[in-house]
Amino acid sequence: MRNARRVAVGLLVLITCTTIPALAQADTCTNIVDQALVVTGANCAAVGRNEVCYGNVQLVAEPQADVTDFVFAAPGDVAALEAVRTLNLSSRLEDSEEWGIALMRVQADVPDALPGENLTLVLFGEVEVENAAEAEANPMQAFFFETGLRGTQCTAAPDSGILVQTPDGYDEISFTANDVDIRLGSTAFLQGEAEAEMIVSVVEGQATVTAQGVTVVVPAGSRTRIPLDSDRRASGPPSPPEPYAFERMSLLPISLLPRTITIAEPIDATPEPPSGGGLIPAAGEYQWQWVRAEASSAGCPDGTLEFVVRTFADPPPFRLPGDEFDMVILGTAAFSSNAPPPPDAVSTNPEPGVYRMDFEDAGGVGHYEVQVIDANSMEGTMTYTSQGCAITLPFTAARVGD
Repeated sequence: MRNARRVAVGLLVLITCTTIPALAQADTCTNIVDQALVVTGANCAAVGRNEVCYGNVQLVAEPQADVTDFVFAAPGDVAALEAVRTLNLSSRLEDSEEWGIALMRVQADVPDALPGENLTLVLFGEVEVENAAEAEANPMQAFFFETGLRGTQCTAAPDSGILVQTPDGYDEISFTANDVDIRLGSTAFLQGEAEAEMIVSVVEGQATVTAQGVTVVVPAGSRTRIPLDSDRRASGPPSPPEPYAFERMSLLPISLLPRTITIAEPIDATPEPPSGGGLIPAAGEYQWQWVRAEASSAGCPDGTLEFVVRTFADPPPFRLPGDEFDMVILGTAAFSSNAPPPPDAVSTNPEPGVYRMDFEDAGGVGHYEVQVIDANSMEGTMTYTSQGCAITLPFTAARVGD
C-alpha cells in the first residue's frame, strides 16, 4: 500500500510539473498572438493597393537597390511594394514574446479600373519573402518565399506562413510563388522550405496549382505539396490533393483578412469513386496509338532527357485489356516491355475522366496523369523528378482502328 501511494504521489507530481507549465505556455502564446492581431488590425487598417504595412514586431525590410528614402522600421509604417526587395519576419514567442506580422495589398492581375480589388497577403511568424516580379509587372505578383515548416513550441500559435485571399466578387487572381503558378478564387495558406517542399492549403474555395507542367485543382479542405530545390524553386509536380490538419488550420489569423470566412473541414482521405468510375476509353479489340509530344527538362545533366525519351519511345499500337481503366493499366499495356509501372505505384481517379499514378523509387518521384477526352482519345503528362532534375513528357493517345 505504501509503495502504491508513493507511485500515485509521483504520478501526481509528474502530471503537475508537466501539465501546468504547458497550459501556462499555451495561455501566454494565445495572449501574445491575440494582442499582435489587435495591434496589426489597428496599424494596417488603411494600407492600400501595392503597399505593405508593418503590423507587429519582429520585421526587417530591405529596399530595392535604387531606393534611397526607404523608411520601414516600426509597427504602423507603410511602404510601396515596388520599393521592397525582401521582408524577413521572425517568431520569438518562447523567449522575447515577439511575433512578426506584415500585411500586403497586391494588385496582381486585377485591372487598373478596379482600384478597390486587391489580393491580400498576411505574413506571420517566421517568414522570408523576396519580390521576384519583372520590372514592368505588378510588384509581388511573383515572389520567392520560405517559412518554418516545423511549427513552434507554442502549439497554441499558428504555424508560420502566408495567408492569401482574393477579393469578394472576383473570380480568380493569378500569382506565382517559388515558380509555382497559382490561380486563386478563395483563401489559401502557403508554407515552404528550401530543399524540402512548398505546401498550398486551401481553407476556402478552390485553387489551381501548376508546377513542372502538371496542374492540380485543390478544393477547400485539402492541400498539395510541391518539392523545392535549394533555390526555393519548384523541382517537381504538385501532389494530388490530400486532407490537411484541421486543428492547425483553425488557428490561422483569418481576422486580418478582408472577407469573413469559415475554415473548411478536411476532405475525406478515402473519397468514394466518381459515379460510374468516370470516362472509360474503349477496350478489348480496339487498338490505341500513343504519340509523345515535345519533352522538356529542367536542372538535368547532359544526356538525361535524350535517355528518357529513348526509354519512352512511342510504342506500337496496343490494346486495353477490359472494362476497367487506370494509369497502371495504361502504362502496362503501352510499355510493358521496356518501362512497366513499378509494383508499388498508386493509381487514383480523383474526378470523372482524370486518372493519376504516383510512385517513389530509390532515384526520385514519378507522377503520371491522363485526361480521357472521350472513348476514343486521351491526353496526359508524365513527370519524373530526381535530385533536382525534372523531366516532363506530354503525350496523346487515340484509337486507331479495330
